[in-house]
Amino acid sequence: DPQADIGCVSHEEKIDGIATREIRLHFLNGRLYQFSMSAEVQHYDAVMAQLRKRNGVPQADAAAEAVRWQNESSRIAAYRGKDLVFVNFELLSYADAVQRKRDGATLECN
Repeated sequence: DPQADIGCVSHEEKIDGIATREIRLHFLNGRLYQFSMSAEVQHYDAVMAQLRKRNGVPQADAAAEAVRWQNESSRIAAYRGKDLVFVNFELLSYADAVQRKRDGATLECN
């Protein structure tokens, strides 16, 4: 993510025994706003089962390009590609944080 102040990538992680291809963490203003994971497409059903177990029934997506969840503070989108399953987790406040960064605003702790 070009807006991130810090980005981290790991190629060694497993989630509930599912080997991931990579996990990416993106920080902005010292806060984790976005992370994503990808895994081989053969793990799609297991990844989706874990997402449903943790987040419930996904929202309907008319375009069927992704399986989505959203709550009051974050959203998740899972995509199935030819070779990979990709899942993106993002705080809803991320767009505002990016705009503050573009405007040159900084966060202060009191």
